[in-house]
Formats: sequence, C-alpha cells, structure tokens
Amino acid sequence: MANPLRPDTGLAETALREGRIATGESPWQTPLRLYQDAMLSVYYAPMEYVTLDAKVVLCGITPGATQVRAALANARQVLDRGGTIADARRTAKRNAVFIGLRESIAAMLDAVGLNRRLKIATCASLFGDNADLLHCTNALRHPVVLASGRGYNGTPAPHHHAYLNTLMRACLHEEIRTLGERALWLPLGRAAAAALKRAREAGLLAPEQLLDGLPHPSGANRERILYFTRQKSRAALSRQTNPDMLDAARDGLAARIGGLNGVSGLNA
Repeated sequence: MANPLRPDTGLAETALREGRIATGESPWQTPLRLYQDAMLSVYYAPMEYVTLDAKVVLCGITPGATQVRAALANARQVLDRGGTIADARRTAKRNAVFIGLRESIAAMLDAVGLNRRLKIATCASLFGDNADLLHCTNALRHPVVLASGRGYNGTPAPHHHAYLNTLMRACLHEEIRTLGERALWLPLGRAAAAALKRAREAGLLAPEQLLDGLPHPSGANRERILYFTRQKSRAALSRQTNPDMLDAARDGLAARIGGLNGVSGLNA
C-alpha cells in the first residue's frame, strides 16, 4: 500500500524489474497496484521520465490501458537487454505516451500554428526527430481505474480525493517546478485543463504558460478534431458538434501562440 505522504512506487518497480509482470496481459495487475479504495485503484506505470529541455508540454488526465500496456512492454524489453531502470523509463515514456492519439494531436497543434512557432515542418516530428522539444505527461502520472473497471475521466476530481490529490501534487506539481517558466503547457481535455488551472491559481504556472482549448484527442471526438483541423466543413457537421465553440478555441489558441513572447524560447 502507498505511503500516505507520497506515492511509493518501489515495490511495483521491483516487480517490473524482476519480470513478475505479464506485459502482454491486462496492465491492472496486483503487483503494480499503488492504491485501492471503494471508488478507484491506482497502478504503477513507468512514466517518470521528464524531457528537461522541453519547450512544449502536453498534459492528459491519466494514462489509459493502451499506453500503460505499451509502456510496460517497452520497459521490460529494455531491462531484458540489460538496460538500466532509467533507460527503461525513458524508452517507455517516449514510445508509449499518447500512443494512438499522436496523429490527431499533431494535426491540432499544426492547426494552431505551433509548428511555425517552433520552426519545424509539422508537430508530428515532436514524437520523432524533434522529441527533445516536447514533454508529455498527465495530471495523474500513474493510471487510475474506477471500481467499475472503466477508465478514469476526471471524476472524482483529484483535489476532492486525498490520494489523487497527493499523487497530483507529488508528480505533476513537481514536473511543473522542474520545467520552470520556459515550458508552455497545453492540456488535452477538460479534466487536464482543470488540473492545470488549479496549478496556475496556486502560482505554479504563469498565466501565459497555460494554453487551453485543444479538444480531447480521443476517437470519440473525431468529428470535432476534423473540424478543428479544417479537414471537415461546417456544412458537413452533425448536430452534436458546435462549430462556433471550436472556431473560437482554435482561433484563440492560434492568436495566443502567434503572440507569445518570452515563454518556452518560442520567440520568432
């Protein structure tokens, strides 16, 4: 069970290092469990690596099963080849974070002009040749699963749950301090945005560092993403999609990114 003052990942990391984790199966395995109560469980994932020179940070709410399964498999492969736990963490984070969502994320970042501000052809390269410019993280670094077995979507809010609040403060807030004023933070979805807004209100982020407005990159938001990236016309939208809201979010982000000065080394 976790230390009440700080998430204790030691036993879970040892289980991974000693090969006691079945990486091809469910990532929600008992040796990886950090915490459990009647509402939810929290499991270990090798997501600690921080890209120290990052200019841009993408922040989700918590890693999903696909990302965690890939992270565990990548970490195990590195360890099997004789790599260190530090090597395993770096490879797992780089290869697994936001897997399956990267194409949509890159398209949205290009749509708001971040590629031009970074002087790169496309933000797809942030997951490849230009990976040193990007740090990816989550408000809750280690994956949270509801008692029903469903993935966590922000309820209960981290600041309303003692352990989740501890996890967020110990991991996310530490990353914000580590990356400092040079990093620009873009939340992916409302729950991540809420967590970062609380960090801003606590004085951890300067107002100009937080750029909210990107739709969540999940498949359920495909139509919204296509419109946001100008790949689908207003006339072709279903009634469930609000184009005015998406236009305002996209154009607002583009204007803010275009006008940035003194943040993240993004000066033109």
